[in-house]
Amino acid sequence: MAIKSFLSFVSFVYIISSFMTCAFAGEDFETAREFTFRDGLPNFYKKLCEAKDPVKIAYFGGSITAQKGWRCHSLQYFKKRFPKAEISEINAAIGGTGSGLGAYRLEKDVLKFKPDLVFVEFATNDSGTPPKQIKKNMEGIVRHIWKDNPRTDICFVYTITTASLSTYKDGKNTSASKAMEQIAARYGIPSINMSLEIAALEKNGKLIMKTSDKPIERVSGVELDTSSKITTTADGKIPFSSDGVHPHINTGHVLYERALERSFAKLEKLAADKPHVLGEPMSASCIENGRMVSFEDDKIKKEGAWRITDNPTRIFKSRMKSVLEFEPGASVSFKYRGCNLAVYHIMGNRGGSVDIFIDGKFVKNEKCFDGYAYDRLNSFDILSLDDPKTVDIKIVVSDNTYEKRPMLKPKYAHLFEKRQNEFKQFKFNPGELLIDGEVLN
Repeated sequence: MAIKSFLSFVSFVYIISSFMTCAFAGEDFETAREFTFRDGLPNFYKKLCEAKDPVKIAYFGGSITAQKGWRCHSLQYFKKRFPKAEISEINAAIGGTGSGLGAYRLEKDVLKFKPDLVFVEFATNDSGTPPKQIKKNMEGIVRHIWKDNPRTDICFVYTITTASLSTYKDGKNTSASKAMEQIAARYGIPSINMSLEIAALEKNGKLIMKTSDKPIERVSGVELDTSSKITTTADGKIPFSSDGVHPHINTGHVLYERALERSFAKLEKLAADKPHVLGEPMSASCIENGRMVSFEDDKIKKEGAWRITDNPTRIFKSRMKSVLEFEPGASVSFKYRGCNLAVYHIMGNRGGSVDIFIDGKFVKNEKCFDGYAYDRLNSFDILSLDDPKTVDIKIVVSDNTYEKRPMLKPKYAHLFEKRQNEFKQFKFNPGELLIDGEVLN
């Protein structure tokens, strides 16, 4: 059944959703809108229309962006819409990560490739992050991009999960999207909420958010054919995803793409050479100078049993310069001046935990393992201050072990017996420090 047959009963939603607001002071951040124009994407569309120079689109987000879904769909849309332009993508998506890590890896994963447009998708993975921190992260991302090139356009996009479904069904923004909308309004950044059509369809019994169906990997037999019909179940409902988070390629992601296309049609009307002006930041401690420093740096003192490990480096070589491995009892220490500080590391089956000390005082313990039984990139915060401060940092790999089996998610529990040798280890595998200040001698 074609998607058009489902949309007449929710058409009124898009009359409201398409309303465009521009004034920061007058915006209603509680109400969710499918599209807010603000200052548009003038430089990006000017370059597309002129088709003189190559155009690069960066997709900066989590696992939903990493999928071969809305990212690939939208890239194909631009190529078909502007056939004379040479368009390519920068895939800067890392599953399970949010704007916190994003603010630090922006330079390495996005800006060095010189994008013309940056899509930013972090609201889903930021769902548990305090709004104040989200604003520091997102404002830092915006300011860093425009400090690098004031003609790079930015667009915020928001996705949906079963956890955020009820909020969007009520027509409200989530805590994360609300915080991001405040940054978008302050800087005139357009935003596209791809969630509202999905919420309306589910509310009216036309869509199932989470199914046990086998994931669909192709679009009605034609890869990335977003004009094709959307697959439905035997009872005529659209299966959005298997897990309530990651959409099927030919259902949920096609709905995402169609929300994008409705918005693109409006954004396309403004094409101009319009460099962005930063002004004063909303937060003086926003992470606008985020960067990475390798743990191999001579200013970082390493004690105990440690080595540079090859295997994780091969797995994550596109993201990390190198990965170190510390055994229990080993430590790293350094002096640091800045507002914000975090650690980029590998979360996985071999992960132990670390004790963090600031100026000699124990602050917290961070586990390098959770319920997902595979290695992946992650980060944890050490400092988040409003004003820069000079501090002594020490990270000690804990000798304390803990039971990992009860922590595994049910779908991964069966792997415990098969991979006991991995689960019995308690190591720390950092790659880089995430800083917005200086590591001092």
